[in-house]
Amino acid sequence: MPTLEELGLTPFNVTFWIGMLAPAGTPPQIVQKLHSVTRGVLEDAKAKAALGQQGDVVMIDSATFAKRIEKEDASWGAVIQREGITLD
Repeated sequence: MPTLEELGLTPFNVTFWIGMLAPAGTPPQIVQKLHSVTRGVLEDAKAKAALGQQGDVVMIDSATFAKRIEKEDASWGAVIQREGITLD
């Protein structure tokens, strides 16, 4: 199997991430509650230690996460358009 570089996909930078999203129009108080509970879990010392041992980087700030999604959307959108990828 050829590498991504051998396929001409350079530079190629992919990271795996997991995020928590709510549907558009979710009431702000619900979004805030979800954020508060999630933040509490992710700031727990045991959770931080466990995630750190796996090499995970925790991003709690909603604005930073939104920027990350926008950046990935633009990046992957360009790949999809360039390669003519479609959903059939």
